[in-house]
Amino acid sequence: MTTSGTSYDQLTMAELDERIGAGEITLGDLPKHLISAWAAWEPDPVPLTSFVLSDAAHREAFLYEYCAQGEPSLFTAVAHIWDSLAEPRELRCTLKGAACGSGGKGKVALVLMLRQFLDQFLEAGGPMPRAKDGQSIGEHHQLAMAHFDNMAAEEAALVKYYAAVLDGAAGLVAIKSGSPGAPSRRR
Repeated sequence: MTTSGTSYDQLTMAELDERIGAGEITLGDLPKHLISAWAAWEPDPVPLTSFVLSDAAHREAFLYEYCAQGEPSLFTAVAHIWDSLAEPRELRCTLKGAACGSGGKGKVALVLMLRQFLDQFLEAGGPMPRAKDGQSIGEHHQLAMAHFDNMAAEEAALVKYYAAVLDGAAGLVAIKSGSPGAPSRRR
């Protein structure tokens, strides 16, 4: 999609988004129809298969992207993990399911592990604190910001843990030596 009728008519929505993000263009510079089009535009998701799962940073980015795409990308994620494994794949998957407590055998273990991870990721931080009678907006803002910080910390711990599970036993030993173990599950 390109813009038309303005000095930005040669820009795609992705280019427009990049220039807005960089501060080169402000929303005040744009006509209303472009602001509406830009606000409704969603970038294409990063293909899960573009992540090299043998690299620690890629494993973590893969898990964050899986969470961004959600359950519809489950089978793509499972296939990519499966394809990245050395033989014996079924045993490796079963061990990953056992390591994180989701269970299962073979590809089913990957499905259960990724569903468990996504559930825990979405529950991170718990419910947002509600404003109390007599509480100032500033006090409530501080509580909300602390909640977001806690949520981000829980999400990062989950990603680090499950990235270690994807890495295999060596990663789990390293993560357990530096932390109290697997992130707790809320149910």
